[in-house]
Amino acid sequence: MTSYYSILSVNTNFSSGEWVGIGLLLSRDGHLRFLYSKKKLRLLREILGKENAEFLLKYFASLAESVSERSSASDVKWWSKEYLSYLARYTNNMVTVQEPARIDIPNLAIDELCERLFQKYIKVSLISGKKESNFAPDNWKAALTPKISKYVNIDLLVTPKILPTLIVPTKAHYMGRNGVPMACQMVDFQRRPGNLYNDLGKFIALTKALDDHGETNGQYFIVGNEPHQEQEKNLALWRQIREKNFLQYVRSDELEHISDFVRENGVHKYLANES
Repeated sequence: MTSYYSILSVNTNFSSGEWVGIGLLLSRDGHLRFLYSKKKLRLLREILGKENAEFLLKYFASLAESVSERSSASDVKWWSKEYLSYLARYTNNMVTVQEPARIDIPNLAIDELCERLFQKYIKVSLISGKKESNFAPDNWKAALTPKISKYVNIDLLVTPKILPTLIVPTKAHYMGRNGVPMACQMVDFQRRPGNLYNDLGKFIALTKALDDHGETNGQYFIVGNEPHQEQEKNLALWRQIREKNFLQYVRSDELEHISDFVRENGVHKYLANES
């Protein structure tokens, strides 16, 4: 059975157009499910102010109630795929509806499918106000560093003095060598596109500078996770990174791939006298 889902997002920065996914609406053969994150809405109060936050709480609560009252929506125009597409084109300043995405998982019950999509794209896991764990490079570094710190340099600032072919000083989260250079960068693919392009551009420039310096055939790792579907620019860049032959893309739940590589391939620090 074919299902369609849309992510409902809230504008958190009107000047830069930043959005945060709050709710997920799933439609399958006229049947509807809707989930939203009250925790995210409460956190947005500090950013948007009390009045806007209360409006959003009422908005999403009302929407959830409407969906609950219409377990079958075959006679309601609002819930059709075509009308969701219309809403995606004509959103307001506060809430936007993503263009419906198709998903085909026939053997999965609609409630379970909705919960899985919600867990993937919306739900936050917060500890003392820290950001979503799926997009928290500091958390990944805390997990990986103890396993490889004696083999590689940590947060090494590579300058033109160290690498003459490099133009702009660049910090590598991990850097080593084993006859060829090895470097690893943790990337939050949910960052603002401009910042994301800058971060990745510097790391890619570092790999090119190493090539130009005669240190070819390096092993370069990018650690990150798939961004939310409504972040089209981020998603496009994430896909491009995965397709680059000179980069090895690693999900944050696959960090052992990097630690195994370092230990099994005789990697040692790029600069022996640096930490």
